[in-house]
Amino acid sequence: MILVLLAALVVQGDWSVRPAVPQVGDTIVVVRRLALAEPGLRVRAHPLESSREVEPLGPPLVQYEADGVTLRYAFAAFEAGSLSVTMPSLDVIHPDGTGEEIELGPLRLTVASVLPDEAETGDSLPEPRWSKPPIARFPRRLGPALGLGAGTLAIVLLWGWWRRRRGPRPSWDTFGMDVEAPPVAEWADAGEPRAVAAFVGTRLRELIEERIPDVPTSLTTDACLEVLRNRRPWWPVGEIAEVLGALDRAAFAPAVPSDILVLVDQIEPMVAACDRADREQQVGDEPGSEEESG
Repeated sequence: MILVLLAALVVQGDWSVRPAVPQVGDTIVVVRRLALAEPGLRVRAHPLESSREVEPLGPPLVQYEADGVTLRYAFAAFEAGSLSVTMPSLDVIHPDGTGEEIELGPLRLTVASVLPDEAETGDSLPEPRWSKPPIARFPRRLGPALGLGAGTLAIVLLWGWWRRRRGPRPSWDTFGMDVEAPPVAEWADAGEPRAVAAFVGTRLRELIEERIPDVPTSLTTDACLEVLRNRRPWWPVGEIAEVLGALDRAAFAPAVPSDILVLVDQIEPMVAACDRADREQQVGDEPGSEEESG
């Protein structure tokens, strides 16, 4: 089989090197021509291994021609002088699937140094240069920072003096503007009965708080009714409980707009009845009324 292989693969010539006189660090391309005496042979080139002297710059290239094949390797050399590079082996595959491996032998080349010749300069390295002077540091100045702080403090003091001279800001109550009642009927017609129930319930709580400060709007409905039973037993507490309960349910559940408007209409007469009951109770508590009744 070896005799057949040698008859089928004929190595023509040695490796051709480009550039002819490479230097350290140059890209070196070596090419070799192989003649294939037997048709249908395929060639597979092994990659070049990295070493201290050379470093491959890519995989090998195999270019088939009419009567042969051309191998091309690219690498860089990092040592000057005469080098012997061991080229990788080559696999030859026959049409029947059998293969053989052959050695291409070493590659000898001379790499020139990029440093000056020691015979000419007396030293292989150039003379060292003098050190550069140290970089001057930018001086630290506190003037800009102090000026910025003083300017900011002056602006703040000036603004405070101007605000005190101008006086306090007017509140909404000083403008004499009356807040108009919201159009609850339009809200109900627009399909927002929950908004109407929430507003009316809050307004009823506010009216109760105006008459009894001990009943804030933050109290629950049950706590509010308990205070009313103790502090205002002469009020229509049952009617108030019925209206507050209906408004609470309507604020968190679907309700008919007409039913909400009926509750809205009940609030004003109910509050008027509470005020009338307070006046009657106050008249009944006066001393003169007890004498007349006696």
